[in-house]
Amino acid sequence: NIICQKEMTAFIADEEIRYMDWMESNFNNKSSSGSLLDSAFGEYGDYRMALFNKLYTFMPQSGFLQLTEGVEHGACQELVEKALSRARMILTEKARSTSTVKKTTALLTKYQQINDELAELTQSFIDMKKYLDIFSDKLPCYIGKSCNKG
Repeated sequence: NIICQKEMTAFIADEEIRYMDWMESNFNNKSSSGSLLDSAFGEYGDYRMALFNKLYTFMPQSGFLQLTEGVEHGACQELVEKALSRARMILTEKARSTSTVKKTTALLTKYQQINDELAELTQSFIDMKKYLDIFSDKLPCYIGKSCNKG
């Protein structure tokens, strides 16, 4: 049982670092969060499978009774369950935070585009007012002294 716990703890630590690095790089991708979720769930499945495969190496071989092996695997199973719980939390947190950041970035980009278009529209109105003022100054006033300006 102690050997199982030590080996599983070391294995989980290595796999968890690899899993977290993969999740970080996956969700830093520029793709939409929805498309990244499929690959993230696949990686979680691979991580889960690796942990259970390692755990099964400590289980009694086919045809042997657990009593004859003399090993209780409850503690090792608990290590695996805690590691998988942390992995699910990491996946959920990364998906939420990345999704929020990407939505915020998309909104800011859209607002900047709208702001730029409004600036162009404002400049067009200013230019039009200048042209109308110039036209008004050059147009002879046939009506008399009551010509409108602006």
